[in-house]
Amino acid sequence: MKINKIINGIAALLVIAAILLLSDLNNRVSVGKGDNLNKNKCYKFCLVHYSESAISEDAEKGIRDELKNQGLTEGEDFTLKVYSAQGDMGTLNGIAEAVISEKWDLVFIASTPTLQVFSKKTTNLPIVFSNTGDPIGAGVGESFEKHLPNITGICTTSDFEGMVDLVKEMIPEIKSIGTIYTPGEINSVKYIEQLNKAATAKGLKLVTVPANSATEIVDAAMVLTTKNIGAITQIVDNLTSSSSETIIKQAYNNKIPYFAFISNQLDKGAVAAVARDFHQAGVDAVRLGIQIVNGKSPAEIPIRNVSRTIVQVNNDALNHFNLKCPDKYASNQE
Repeated sequence: MKINKIINGIAALLVIAAILLLSDLNNRVSVGKGDNLNKNKCYKFCLVHYSESAISEDAEKGIRDELKNQGLTEGEDFTLKVYSAQGDMGTLNGIAEAVISEKWDLVFIASTPTLQVFSKKTTNLPIVFSNTGDPIGAGVGESFEKHLPNITGICTTSDFEGMVDLVKEMIPEIKSIGTIYTPGEINSVKYIEQLNKAATAKGLKLVTVPANSATEIVDAAMVLTTKNIGAITQIVDNLTSSSSETIIKQAYNNKIPYFAFISNQLDKGAVAAVARDFHQAGVDAVRLGIQIVNGKSPAEIPIRNVSRTIVQVNNDALNHFNLKCPDKYASNQE
């Protein structure tokens, strides 16, 4: 009798464990395995950038690193052709036409403009995107689960609430923050809406100044620094990211602390960065891509948020602006 009860108890525990395991699996990001690929084939991949910037370079490095981590050797197991539109939409459209005219096992694309162009031009090529802040707004589908059948990828929406909290911790008396945005980039417009929402929730005013080209960045930065703001919290878009040194220079000239959403801007003078890990976005994109190459349809793979965020502070910049690092970020100082 006791033995039967023990057996029944063990069986019940096994059933519960199985249910919990299956439930947990639904919350995990599936990871492709390169060792399941056909080792007798050299896979044909390409990567398309809208512009050359630190975040696009990080994503490309993440892609290359993860392909290697999956046991794939470039030139033997795969080729990776890289295109860059140099920030020009006409060039980007031409690249898209060229890519679509060829046959690829997988196409990686970085940035929202690139995603917008490819989503309109092809329904056949298997595509994985990264470095995209608002894929749904870019037109890839209704939700992260319901999207175009040939496209999936990694969303890198910034942590706006985290940024506002950090700024308020470092500058408790602050009343307003500012940023430059690019009206022609859908992700840029979306980002100022989200940053404004986060700022308003914490009692801050957001001041925005538009810039449509690299030549307008200097004037935009000069205008922004006259708006009586307590800090610049510069959102991420293709134009401002490639012109960050210009904005940071104006911030220092006017004694306004500059906070970044990209970690590499710490070396350029940012006080702190609340950054999505764009290298990790490339890694995550490959993990989705391997599933596709292994035979899974992009339609079956939900869009995911990048799996890592980094908060770092710059000691030299802190000292320059006479700010104190919150204790919880003391180990993240550079």
